[in-house]
Parts: sequence; C-alpha cells; structure tokens
Amino acid sequence: AGGQLVSHYGAIWSNPEFASLFDFRVPPIRILAVGLNCGVYDTSNMTAFPRKGMAKDYLGKKIPANDPRFAVLDAIGATFPPAHITTACHDFLRPCAQPMQELLTAKGVHAEMNCYGTEEATHIGHVFHVNIALPEATQCNDDQTAFFRKYL
Repeated sequence: AGGQLVSHYGAIWSNPEFASLFDFRVPPIRILAVGLNCGVYDTSNMTAFPRKGMAKDYLGKKIPANDPRFAVLDAIGATFPPAHITTACHDFLRPCAQPMQELLTAKGVHAEMNCYGTEEATHIGHVFHVNIALPEATQCNDDQTAFFRKYL
C-alpha cells in the first residue's frame, strides 16, 4: 500500500479541492519529491483490485466503491510533487507503473520510472527494494536517493 498511499497523499497535498473531500487537515509541510514503489495508482475502480474487498479495507466498510475520494488520478495536476516510480519485472503490479509515469508526465510533473530485475530473475518481485540483501534493491534505493537529492 505504500506506493499507492504516497500517490494518494500527494494528490491530497497538491490539490486543495481534492483535499476538501477528506475529514483531516493537510499539515503545512513542503513535499519536495515522492517515491512511488510497486504501487496501484488507479483507485477509481477499487473493485478491480487484486484482493477482494480492498475498497472496504481502504476507506471503511460504509464507503461505496465509487466514492470521489478514490479518484486519485483525476486529482493529480502540475502541482503534484516530482515522482520516482519503481517496479520490478516480476512485480504483480508492474502494469500500473508505466501508466502512472505517463500520466504524471502528461500533467507536467517530472516523473522517472525504473523497472528492476530480468525475466529470468523471478525472485525480483513486488516490494523487492526492501530486501537489502538483493543487489537490485541496493540499486533501486540508490537510484531513488539520487532522484531525491535533485530536489533538496
């Protein structure tokens, strides 16, 4: 949920109209860049998520799947923070990464995407970057850190 939650919060942070749909205040912080790792980004159809019942898990049991708070991609504009998107060849959410990079770029947001591993390296999958024993994870984390440094 990390990559998706970061994208969702980035949309809330950067779009006051979208933020007004939520019952909390966005703190006065400045987000310089975000890392979107192995995420689902299009939450407009929560019923299509990989796990049955994710819509209820996400916003609560009484929230309908067509709730406007799920329309994250529609809420993203040019004020969304620069994004570094990561995925892996064997990440079951890999198909979500390229469309997110394309959407951000189309909206005028600087977005870079990297896909790690190879077709042969089936162990490089979802959230591979947290396994610091993997050279691919080290490379991913180094790449993302270098991206963030551009915005400090």
